[in-house]
Amino acid sequence: NKLAGGNAVLSTDGQLRIWTQAQHYRIGERVKIFFEVSTPMYVRIMNISSSGEINELFPNDFQRDNLLKPGNNYQIPPENDPFTLDVTGPAGTERIIAFASPRPISSTLRLLDEKGTVTPEASTLPTKIAVNIAIE
Repeated sequence: NKLAGGNAVLSTDGQLRIWTQAQHYRIGERVKIFFEVSTPMYVRIMNISSSGEINELFPNDFQRDNLLKPGNNYQIPPENDPFTLDVTGPAGTERIIAFASPRPISSTLRLLDEKGTVTPEASTLPTKIAVNIAIE
């Protein structure tokens, strides 16, 4: 088990937990995001950067299978993979928002609007949680 950095969040339904190794990062540092499920769930994870840019972090080119199984810790980026998540700034707050469902979540389902608000379509998914990271 990877140690939670003090910002571990458990979804209200208890199905999904997500955390990073720290609550605060400096520009240029690398972030790892850890997550696990308590029942088999399809998961998609989005990031809203401190500059407001929205990106999908999971699934990705290196982790295409988004059906997660209980008893496993997952991480972005995966161990020994060639990509990194680097903090680019500016100073502020990054948000990591995870969505999970026992049924597949279509890759075409728009989860967040251009302002980073959960869309009405995504709000019907059974499991949603967010983790904030301070960027200094």
